[in-house]
Amino acid sequence: MLPTVLLLAIFLAAGISLKIADATGEKPNNVLSYPLAGMAGVLFGVLMAESKISSAIMLGIAAGVTMSAKVDKPNLAFGLTVAVVTAIVCGLAMPPVWLFLAVAIFSFADELGHNRYGKLKGPLRWFFQYRCTLKVAIVFLTIIAVIQPVYCIGLLLFDAGYEATSALINRLGPMPRFK
Repeated sequence: MLPTVLLLAIFLAAGISLKIADATGEKPNNVLSYPLAGMAGVLFGVLMAESKISSAIMLGIAAGVTMSAKVDKPNLAFGLTVAVVTAIVCGLAMPPVWLFLAVAIFSFADELGHNRYGKLKGPLRWFFQYRCTLKVAIVFLTIIAVIQPVYCIGLLLFDAGYEATSALINRLGPMPRFK
């Protein structure tokens, strides 16, 4: 178990680094995309090894996103490989199967809904634009005391980092390409 502040910082950094890796992977031949995806992978792998609950969350997200075909760039596949290797080296914590499956399903639903939110109207559009399915499920599991609040906060920080980075990248324009 990591100290709480460090655990939360890693969740936040994982969200930020994942979005940066995704954005840099949009440009072909971007040499930065692989080290950035590798960094995101290391952070994911550390979280997969931190505890059974953290492992279920991060492995479930990885599985759900992979099932929805969102690992669609070579640098993201590299980052996923780094995550698995890092988790194994650090001592992968085997997650409760039911929680892993639940997170994977809700993550998958988030990605499918996010792909289609532009066609929706009202609160449902907002719900899927910001991928709220998994967040609502984790908050519910925290309220009924199935998971510890620190992991709920961690997931929310992960997502906040991802979304804030996405907004910043959209505001700044395309990521630079380094050759």
